[in-house]
Amino acid sequence: MEHGDDGRSRDDVMDGPASPPDEPERILDPFRKAFVWTRTRLNLSGELFGTPQCPVARILTPVLTVLGASILVCDPFESPWREVLAFAALAAALFSVGYRPHPLDALRRPGKPMRWFLCLGCVLVLPIVTFYASALLVSLIPDTSENTGIAATDTFGEYVVMFIQIMGEACLSILLFALLYKALNRAWGRSDPWVRPLVAWLVSTFLFGMLHLPTYRWNFLQCLVIFFSLFLGFAAFVATRSWTILFLSHFLYDLLSRPMVLNA
Repeated sequence: MEHGDDGRSRDDVMDGPASPPDEPERILDPFRKAFVWTRTRLNLSGELFGTPQCPVARILTPVLTVLGASILVCDPFESPWREVLAFAALAAALFSVGYRPHPLDALRRPGKPMRWFLCLGCVLVLPIVTFYASALLVSLIPDTSENTGIAATDTFGEYVVMFIQIMGEACLSILLFALLYKALNRAWGRSDPWVRPLVAWLVSTFLFGMLHLPTYRWNFLQCLVIFFSLFLGFAAFVATRSWTILFLSHFLYDLLSRPMVLNA
């Protein structure tokens, strides 16, 4: 071999410079970073909920969760008492499970402008994407029953009631996630930390969707659409760990989807 020969043939030289050996690694690098970021967020979202030291709190959390969910589903009170009582019970349960929401808990650390973009994306972009995806799924349902359990929202007072109801639903979705995460911690203590919140996310959103069965006259397919939409919407909580961001994202999605549900 002559001095200075790099080992490539004349044909290789004529075809141009060879690709660096780490080119596939560079292509996959953004996907790896996204996967690591998602795993980290899943771990952090599960660690938000501590174990109450008081035995009363351990009993109070599931009792208040069932009570608040029952008030929302079974309609034992007239509106707006139904929404107010459900939110009060679910908010108390959320505090008893160890979660302390803060209005700007996703933006507390200074010097992080990407946090603002992340929160704005979860509040403004994610509900729109979820709405169009849900609309596509609703259009594929062959037989949509009449949604008599949902009333049109016309007056300011009705929007206030809707606002309070969605606050309760945001509490309920986080509570279901927290309770399932704690149960999986006891059952799957040796599994990867990010698997438990992912399974809790999947199962809790499915249960939340099934709670809408009475509203949609036991139409399972419509409740699957709710499950799908909340699964996407709950990504706002996983990404930001913020009840506020989850609530605002859920509220905007309901504003967009209510006409579609009424006309389904």
